[in-house]
Amino acid sequence: MKPNLLKTFKGTMAIAGVMLAGINTASAQVGIGTKTPDQSAMLDVFANNKGLLVPRVALVSVTDAVTIPTPATSLFVYNTNPNITGAVGVGFYYNSGTPAVPRWSRLSPDGTAWVIGGNKGTNPVNHFIGTTDNADVVMKRGGQEVMRFYSGGHMIATGEVANAPVPVNGSGTRMMYLPAGKGGAFRVGTVNGTQWSEALIGISSFASGSSTTASGAYSFATGGSTTAEGLGSFAAGTNSKASGAASVAMGTSAIADKGGVAIGENVKATGIAATAFGSNTTASGGHSTALGQNTTASGEQSIAIGFGAIASANNSISFGFNTSALGPQAMAFGNATGAGGTNSASFGFNTKSLGAQAVSFGSGSEAHGDNSIAMGQSASFGNNSFAGGNNSSTSGTGIASIAFGNNAAAQGSGSAAFGSSTIASAAASISLGDNTAATGNASFAAGEGTLSRIRSSAVVGRYNIDSIVASPIVTGGNTKAFVVGNGTNADNRSDAFFVRYNGNTTVSGSLTVGGTTGTPINSIIKVNPIINFAAMGPAGNDGAVSISTIPVANVKMGATVLFSPTEAAGLPNGVVVAWARVNADGFVQIALTNTSNIPRDPINLEYSITIFQ
Repeated sequence: MKPNLLKTFKGTMAIAGVMLAGINTASAQVGIGTKTPDQSAMLDVFANNKGLLVPRVALVSVTDAVTIPTPATSLFVYNTNPNITGAVGVGFYYNSGTPAVPRWSRLSPDGTAWVIGGNKGTNPVNHFIGTTDNADVVMKRGGQEVMRFYSGGHMIATGEVANAPVPVNGSGTRMMYLPAGKGGAFRVGTVNGTQWSEALIGISSFASGSSTTASGAYSFATGGSTTAEGLGSFAAGTNSKASGAASVAMGTSAIADKGGVAIGENVKATGIAATAFGSNTTASGGHSTALGQNTTASGEQSIAIGFGAIASANNSISFGFNTSALGPQAMAFGNATGAGGTNSASFGFNTKSLGAQAVSFGSGSEAHGDNSIAMGQSASFGNNSFAGGNNSSTSGTGIASIAFGNNAAAQGSGSAAFGSSTIASAAASISLGDNTAATGNASFAAGEGTLSRIRSSAVVGRYNIDSIVASPIVTGGNTKAFVVGNGTNADNRSDAFFVRYNGNTTVSGSLTVGGTTGTPINSIIKVNPIINFAAMGPAGNDGAVSISTIPVANVKMGATVLFSPTEAAGLPNGVVVAWARVNADGFVQIALTNTSNIPRDPINLEYSITIFQ
């Protein structure tokens, strides 16, 4: 053996001897740096100032099967590749997979693992729960997935237990999502009682805020002490309650039921599909609407809008300030108006329509009779009557009467008063002008201060002499049929001209026949025939007019004809003379008209006919 080779061999053997001297192999255990290896260890390495240096490799990924071919399960290495795919940088790794399909799992450094007892000293910049690769984050309970986080921040929480109980009952502040058992019900906020207990959580319902309750399926409650009890109901605000299916209550102390909508303060929509908006409004009628402040719509399909408006009857409408529509299908518009009759209407200020189909307009007008109309500052009391102007009126007996003007009064059936301070108090009477009065049946007064008290009489002009009679039906004989007054005032009355029923005519001044002014009268013809007029239908019908043709000798077309009954019975009530004339054939024609609402049949009477030509 060469000298150098021998020297090398001797040195190697010396080193091996030293190493073997430090290894204790008793009991098939290996100890390095100790003669008494621990009984539980196959290898016990002891040193005071040395460590164990494991193999250092550069793993490509957590599934790397090339860097170390067929690595044994639990093989332990130190990865030096900071860019390893699927893990966080360098560190100790072990194969938690198989030699064929390795899975390199990193040992977490102290403080980087999330422990069940909690962590401390974390940094939100670097520390998180989740994955570093494009993989979903899954949370499970009892081995069953309950939540998953997807890419893009999407999240799904699931529940598979059909009757899973509500996890927390009673008061407290919390957020709960109940995908199982309650169909995805959600709660967030604070409760002071059992509002979020098992029995008060509706299927797929939502409740947020303070002490809110959503007990109806698919209901929604938010705000403070709101309640959504109905199926698909909605409650928001403070102390609002939606108790009916599909009902909506929003605001302060709003109440909605039966599919109604209540929005505002102290509003109630309790009728079927009713709507209440504003403050202190109530819609209790089915499909009714109340808007504004202190309004009430209690009738079916009624509408109340404004302040203090009331619509209490079915299909009624009240609009404005303190208006009232109390009759079915009634309408009240304006300020302090009232419509109490069926199908009545009231417009303006402080107007009233109390009769059926009555209408009032203006300020302070009142329509009391059925089918009556009052306009201005007037009152209409008779059925089918009309009053217009200032303080004009028709009375309860003035059926089908008309009063129009200032202080006009039509009190008789079928009467008419026009102008200022006019009175038509008898049936079928007419008063026109200023301070005129027609108090006889079928009488006529026109002008200023004229009085017509005789039945079927006519007075024109100014301040005629008053014919004092006891009854408005007196006629005939020596009474005046036609008068032209020429007085100066109520204390100085006089007649310029009058014709009595017996044909006597009086002219206070001179009568000029011919001359250069006026139309000369060549003859006066007077006859007293008995005439049987045909029966007449009610006023307004085609048969309400009856025309009779009387042959009179030597009369000419265009002559003036005066006509009146000569008998005390006179014409029936409501029957008046429409016109009298001489036609082209030389016959006198008389037309009567029925102004009453009932048929009339004039009996055979003797009439006075006077022709001026």
